[in-house]
This record gives sequence, structure tokens and C-alpha cells, in this order.
Amino acid sequence: MKTIPFLGILSVSCVLQAQTLNQATANSSAAPVPTPYVVVSREANSTVWQRESYEQGPNGNIVPHFNRYVELATGLNHFVNGQYLPSTEEIDLSVDRNSASATNSQHQVYFPGDIDNGAIKLVMPDGQTLLSQPVGLGYFDGSNSVLIAVLTNSTRAILTPGNQVMYTNAFAGLNADLLYTYTRAGFEQDVILRAQPPDPASLGLNPETARLQVFTEFFNPPQPVVTTNMVPTTAGNLEDDDLNFGAMAMGRGKAFLLGTNSSPVGVVKQWLLVNNQQFLVEEVPFRFITNRLSQLPAPQTASIQNNPPLDVVSARRLLPMRPSVTAHDKSHMRLAKRSLSDRGLVLDYQILNSRQTNYTFQGDTTYLISAPAYLYGTNIFEGGAVIKYTNNASMGLQSSVASRQWPGSPYRPVIFTSMNDNTVGESVPGSTGNPTNYYPTALSLAGNTSIQNVRILHAQYAIGAYGTLSLTNVQMVNCQNGVLFDNGYQSLILYLRNVLMADLQTNINLTELFENGVGISAQNVTFANTNTTFAPVVGAGSDTSWSMSLTNCILARATLVGNYLTADYNGFYPADIGFGSHQFGTSSSPFQTVAGGNFYLANNSPFRGVGTNNIDPALLADLRTTTTYPPNTAFVGQTISISTNLGPLGLANTNTPDLG
Repeated sequence: MKTIPFLGILSVSCVLQAQTLNQATANSSAAPVPTPYVVVSREANSTVWQRESYEQGPNGNIVPHFNRYVELATGLNHFVNGQYLPSTEEIDLSVDRNSASATNSQHQVYFPGDIDNGAIKLVMPDGQTLLSQPVGLGYFDGSNSVLIAVLTNSTRAILTPGNQVMYTNAFAGLNADLLYTYTRAGFEQDVILRAQPPDPASLGLNPETARLQVFTEFFNPPQPVVTTNMVPTTAGNLEDDDLNFGAMAMGRGKAFLLGTNSSPVGVVKQWLLVNNQQFLVEEVPFRFITNRLSQLPAPQTASIQNNPPLDVVSARRLLPMRPSVTAHDKSHMRLAKRSLSDRGLVLDYQILNSRQTNYTFQGDTTYLISAPAYLYGTNIFEGGAVIKYTNNASMGLQSSVASRQWPGSPYRPVIFTSMNDNTVGESVPGSTGNPTNYYPTALSLAGNTSIQNVRILHAQYAIGAYGTLSLTNVQMVNCQNGVLFDNGYQSLILYLRNVLMADLQTNINLTELFENGVGISAQNVTFANTNTTFAPVVGAGSDTSWSMSLTNCILARATLVGNYLTADYNGFYPADIGFGSHQFGTSSSPFQTVAGGNFYLANNSPFRGVGTNNIDPALLADLRTTTTYPPNTAFVGQTISISTNLGPLGLANTNTPDLG
């Protein structure tokens, strides 16, 4: 990967700052200790924290500094009696223990003691109400449908710690539980299959086109703005509706297996009005989850043929009717410890607070993402912004992202890192200064996205992508995974242009059946010290069609998995791992470290000036303003006592590109 000549200036400025701080440390006995961080202001989704620190100046005077950072999370605060207070996620039992509620956030949820004879009530931040009840599961193969389970009375409990309610054995005809999770950011309904459902073929359906469906009825709901996407699959064309209720929005769901490391599968949904009943119908092709279902206990052999309409095949769409009121279990709700570690297949839907829109991350500010943050609309990431994450936090951009939303530059990137990383931005309370644990995801993206001038560190997943993705001038370092593709229903392309992927366990990870194909185009990319450059698709087998091309790239101690690729003008270390045309190899490390840069090309490197100009024209033009050379001079531990002009120290590539 190329860096720009001005990187030498940045290195000098960082050294000078460090020199000043070292001098202050030497005289720290005369400087007061910093004040604790205090809240300066609160808004719905952010809190500004500030403290005052001190250092002793050269003349002995005490110089105060204000340290400030912005805590950001969806639903972080809620409005009470004219002021914002911190939101909480606890679910409380009613006095009579016949119901429960969560009311200390921007949205409120009320849970009935008996889900079979009640409904889930969600009050959205704008006061609109969604009243719903899950009513059954079934199959549909494009021609015929069958119900395999209907809602019944169940045992219910609040799981501790208390932001979840579970209704166990909630369906007649299938061993399955219902789990509800309340967070500051939104609300989630999970149907957890504890045993295998009957095979569609055993019911006379086509297993290749059958979809497992979950039906949830909504009673007299406000009508959302529906954006319909048609998704072609071998199971037929699936309709996937995005639902926007104004203050909250419902996006794509997922199916995943509890108790394993298996990847999620996308769940699509429809908003259907049938016989004056409003249903949310979620579905996933049965063949996409067959391997996961096989890890559950076998289905019960007892049949319910004498209890219509279960297991009865119909040529018309079958939807569960409202159950008649019968005798129900009147036992109270109770508190219980978590029991989610048991194996089960989860099918979920999630509705999120969508009021955080059009946010600007300022280039002179440090941000702390303390819990999941979901951003809608057009969000701007200015160069120089430092965005830190706690170990349970992630950021989701819920709209397509264009390159114009990243106005930084290669020498002034946006930095995403752990809260325990004190090398950049403000140090935040609780930081260990040693980022050894991964936070979940730096950027989770919806739709086609273009990102540039970004550096990501210490994430479990640097970038999670749901559409075609273009990365330019991007660094992913010390992460567990680089790019995770999380959509098996459409053809996708990943463009890598001047990218560094170093010290990762997996650079590119496909998690689903990509039956419509994935294409990866890598130009001037450095893959360094990586266990797996490209991870095979979990459980996909021959159903996945993918290809990868590498041009002007460096693979240094990076293992490549897969054979569906073309390669031309690439460098390899060690040389014996090479493949493709126009190979350049070396038996010694191709990199050198200067100051904070670890991947400058070594002196007399065989990877310099041997690339091809037959690459993306925009990339070629950019490369001619960048360099693989380190600064000629680095000021480390030196005192500058006279006026000094600092200028560009690197050498640009003006002719044939270097590799990487």
C-alpha cells in the first residue's frame, strides 16, 4: 500500500508532541492531577464528556488543557421532565407478576404474562404503537404451503441480567421458544428452534424451493413506508421489504445457530395484508439452513395430523388465524438465569430507533461508541476523526454510503480503534492502554458502499458488507477479520484499491451461500502476516461461485485459500508461495519500519517499479502522488531549538507503480 509524502510531516508532529509531553512528565510533580470527566451536555443519542488536565510550561507556569470526547450510541438518553437522562435496558415485573415492562428508554415495550392470550406492545419514540403477536411457522415452496406450528400457552421468564423475556415451548407442533430482547437501540423478536422441523419433502413440498416462514400478526398498526426489493434465488424470487415507521425501522433479519461459530443467513420479510389481517412474514430458503438444522435434535415422531390445519398441504397461502380464547396457564412470570447456551436455530426480526440521521464526525474530535450505534441518512466522516469502541459496541450505517461522505485524505484518515488504544485521540475512562480484545464491528454497511481514507484497528470484523463494496486508501490492521460479506442472495463485487490488510486472521470472509456469485478485484493491495487471505464459504460447497483477481499486490506470509483466481504482477514473500503471471519473489522481509510506519518497502526492494499501469485509471493517478519510501529524516527524541521549516520527505511514484 502506498502512503503520501506528507506522512513525514505527520511523524514529525507526533514526535514533537511526544517530546512536549515527555518534558511535562519530567516536571509533573508541580502539575495538578487531571480532574474527573464530567458531563457537559446530553442529547438523544450522544453525551459530551470533558475534563481539565495540566502541564508545566517551560517557564514553570501551569498550562491547562481541556480534554473532551463524545459518547455516541443509539438511544443513549431519553427525555424526562424537560431534560435528557441516561437510558437503561432493564425489564421490570409488574406488582402482580402477571406482566412486565421496559420503560426507561426512548421506546417502551410491554410484555404479557401469557403470550398466547396477549400481545407485545411497542411504543415508539414518536408515540406510535405496534401491537403484535407471533402466531405460527410454516413452509411455502412457491406452489403449496403448510403450517407446521401454531402459538400456544407457555412458561415465561425474565432472563438475568434483565433485558430479555423468554416464552419456552411456545408453539404446538414444534419444539421452539420465543425470546424478546430490549435494548436502548431497539427491540428484537427471536424464534428459537430447539429441534429439527419436519423435512418439507416429508410433507409433499419441494425441498429445493421450500422456505421456512415465521408469521407475526400486527393489530391495527400504523402503516410503514415499504421499500420492496426482489431477491432472485434458486428457491424462487424472494420479496424483501424494508419497513420504515418513522421513528423506528425494520431492516433485514438473520438466522443463526446458537452455541456454534456458524455464520448467519439472511432472512427476508414481507408486510402482507390478508383477509384484513396484517402479517409480517419472515422466510429463509430451507436449503440455506439444512446444515445448521442437522445439528439440532431430530424432530419428534409424533404426528399432529388429527389436529388441523397443521401438516396439511394447501395450494393456497395458509396463515394462522387468531386463536380462540381457551384455558391458559395462569402461573406468574418469574426471574431466571440465562439458558441461551443450549443449541438452537434463531430466526429474528429487529426494529431499530432510526432517529440518528445525517451525523457528522468532526476531524478534531474523539468519539466513543459505547453501545450499538445505527446511523441513517447521509453521514459525514471528516479526516482526523478518531472513533473508539467499547468491547460490546459496533456501528451500523443503514443507508448506502458514497465516497463523498469520506472527505479525508490518505495522510488524514478516519481512525476506528478500541477504547483501550491510547496512541490516537483522547484517552477515555476505563482504558487499559492495551487493546488485546476485539470489539465486534467497526462498520456494518447496508447497500452498495464506497469507503476511502480509513484506518481500522482491533475489530473482530473491520467491515461487514451487505452489498457491493469499494475500498480505497484503507488500512485494516490487527483485526480478527478484514471484510465480512453477509448477503448470500445477490451477486456482489469487492473492489480493493491501495489497501493494507496486515496481521489479520482472515482478510476476506464469505459467510453464506453466494449462489449468484462474488467477484473480488484487488489492485495494489498488501496482504501481510495473515493466516487466511480468503476464507471459504461456510457450508456452501459447490453452490458458491466466486472469483478473485490480484494485480500489483504483495502477499507476505499470507496463505491463500481457493483456486478460482487470476494473478498478474504480484510480489511474494517467501518466494515459493507465488502463483500467476509476472511473479516477483524475495527470501527476506520486503518491509522496513520507520517511526510509526511498519510497511514501507525495504531499501532496494525487488517490488519497486515492477508493477503494471494496466489498472484502474483513478488508482493509477492516485499512486503517482504517493510513495512506498519512508521519510528521509525522522525526529525522535530530539529538541528543536531554532526555527525549522518541515516539508515533504517522501518520494512519489511517478512512473511504473510499485507493488503493494
